[in-house]
Amino acid sequence: MSGSGQVVFSGAIDRAMDFFEDNGYHRQADINPADWMLDVVIKSPPGAVAVLVDAFEASRVAADDASFVARLVSQPGRLPPASYRAPFLTQLKCLSARLMRNTYRHPFLVGLNLAASLAMAVTISIVFFHTGTSKGGVQNRLGVLFFLLLFLSLMSLSSLPIWQQERLLFRRERDSSAYSTPAYFAAVYLFDILPLRL
Repeated sequence: MSGSGQVVFSGAIDRAMDFFEDNGYHRQADINPADWMLDVVIKSPPGAVAVLVDAFEASRVAADDASFVARLVSQPGRLPPASYRAPFLTQLKCLSARLMRNTYRHPFLVGLNLAASLAMAVTISIVFFHTGTSKGGVQNRLGVLFFLLLFLSLMSLSSLPIWQQERLLFRRERDSSAYSTPAYFAAVYLFDILPLRL
């Protein structure tokens, strides 16, 4: 969208690159396409943005979007399946790398979780040392399981504020078909829940 609220482009990212290049804007290879397109729209004078708006309205992409919207209106509830440019393992790899970077940006949090887990392990092992094999010993082992489950439940509550912050980003990226929901949650499980919450 332009600063005046007009649509400069709406569609798939690969078609966006072609659209901007066809209109005389060429991107360097090391620049993120989304950032580059925003820079083009924000930094260009209003006349150049108006030319882009007119070019989009006359483009094949705009016609395809209009026919897609017309199909959705005529057949409500029938959305086409999402398609992703990257396979599942590539999505998982990229999301895992991002989550790992986010985790290690907060070394205090990692250290605190490790210290809390070690302290809990030592405390439980001291309290329930030499429980024996009698009926009371078996009941004590059930007490260990209770305290472990309680500890893990309380440790997982620390992820609620983080999830609230990342929910908007997740929805935006998922809706633009950047990655699939299973890939995101698999990466969160492998590189956030397992190392920090267990």
